[in-house]
Amino acid sequence: MRIDVTKARNIFAERSVHSLYHSNTVATSCSFLANDALLSRHQIEARGLVQTPQQSDAQDKLFKIWNDLFFDSVDIHERAAAPNFYGPVLFVFPLEVLTPEVAPFVSVTRTNPISWKIGQPTKERYFTSARSLHQGFIHAEFGQHIVLKDVDGILPLTGRLTCLVVDDPGPISIGNGDVLLLQPALNALRKAARAGGLKYLRIRTRGCHAASLCKEDYRREPFRTMRKFAPTCEPP
Repeated sequence: MRIDVTKARNIFAERSVHSLYHSNTVATSCSFLANDALLSRHQIEARGLVQTPQQSDAQDKLFKIWNDLFFDSVDIHERAAAPNFYGPVLFVFPLEVLTPEVAPFVSVTRTNPISWKIGQPTKERYFTSARSLHQGFIHAEFGQHIVLKDVDGILPLTGRLTCLVVDDPGPISIGNGDVLLLQPALNALRKAARAGGLKYLRIRTRGCHAASLCKEDYRREPFRTMRKFAPTCEPP
């Protein structure tokens, strides 16, 4: 299931993949920035850092992907015109981050691990060769995640991260008033970036167009939205 990184990158390029994307909550993203690295959930837990719980955590441990780093081949929020399930902060990397110096191999899932079953054959979970990847990889197929398994759950950000894209959810109604979440989130992300030595981090805010359902989705579940934007960056 591990595929030579250069062969995989060439296949991605053929399918017009230009960037890799990783979405997360504000709190977890602050942990990444403060440590100048994209970190697996195992690494954050082992270091005693803050990360927002995910419903797949127990299953990720069961399937031994807790220390893996996951990327999408597309900006899911933009493609689906809806908030990314994993969070409003999008880390954008150039495709060229996939080099033998970073990792000699990559893995690519056929489906999102949340749908995996115990006893399921590896070939149903992952592409198992460059040939199968060439035949079956679909750009913008949300379940086909690009996975780094051989980096011990750590990908340094300096010199690799293109930018962050942060959603603007607009005013969120809580009780009798509205709460603005964007600016506190941006402040927390910038503070974490300074702590991690990321002096020239570019952050772009995403103001969704009127035809999208993004802001409506954020308003529909205000407490979940607040949880994803919570700028909690200090260890527990």
